[in-house]
Amino acid sequence: MEESNSIHCVPCICKNETNSANGLCIDCTEYLCSNCCWYHMKNKITRQHVIVKQPDMPTDVEPFTDMKKLTQCEMHPDSLYEFKCADHEQLISSRYHETCQRIEDLCEGANMSEQMSGLTETLQILLDLSHELILTFEKRCS
Repeated sequence: MEESNSIHCVPCICKNETNSANGLCIDCTEYLCSNCCWYHMKNKITRQHVIVKQPDMPTDVEPFTDMKKLTQCEMHPDSLYEFKCADHEQLISSRYHETCQRIEDLCEGANMSEQMSGLTETLQILLDLSHELILTFEKRCS
């Protein structure tokens, strides 16, 4: 019998099933049961996603959702920032903004592997800090 306060698998809820989650996909920011975790890691589209499993699974997805929002374009939420509009001094996801004349590729002129390495290190630090914050809040609440 499941506990009333357990976290449930999001894909299973969409199928009107109630299964306890034992993993969180950081990329999708969705809780997954063991069966959905297995399929998630097997699927070509999602196999590179990071899944944090029990006992390390966070009970609050909000910090990960907030971090994800930082890279999403406000005008095109399904797209990530890839360019900078020098006219408006803002990040954008597409070169084809009608009013923008000076579009800069964020990766242009940079060594991609160095940039990705730095980004990976930064994201790992953020992930570690988020994990520590979650543990701190959970300890305070218990």
